[in-house]
Formats: sequence, C-alpha cells, structure tokens
Amino acid sequence: MSFPWNRENPLFVFLTADIKERAGRAFRNGFYPEKNLLEIEGILLDRENREVKIGKDLFEGKDYRNINDYHIVLNTGKF
Repeated sequence: MSFPWNRENPLFVFLTADIKERAGRAFRNGFYPEKNLLEIEGILLDRENREVKIGKDLFEGKDYRNINDYHIVLNTGKF
C-alpha cells in the first residue's frame, strides 16, 4: 500500500488534551508527587508557554498549536 506522504511530503499529526486532563494524568501517574492538581496545571502551562516561545524563535513566529497546520488533530482527552 502506498501513502501520499513521505520525507518530501510529511504527514503532520497534532495530539492535544485539555489542561485539566493533562494535569489529571500527571497527578494519577505520580509525576509531581508533592503537587496538587492546580499546581500541576500551572507547571504544565508554564512549560507549554516556554515551548511556544522556543518554537516561535526557531520557526519564524509559528505557533505549533495552530491546528490548521496539521493533517490530523486528535484530542486524546476524548479517548
């Protein structure tokens, strides 16, 4: 079977989830054992903001969260 994407024509997939879902996962999995859910949300948002800034600096102001730049967008909070 042949797919329409390859190195020259990549398939872009974006995985996302609501911040509350992501914080809940981190809490349940023990990634931040000394933190409560609200603190974990803050940590995750701070990290996301840093990642966005780095991405914009590297890729001419592009925000990786723009779903229009992807072929497939999956909200893993719905799984």
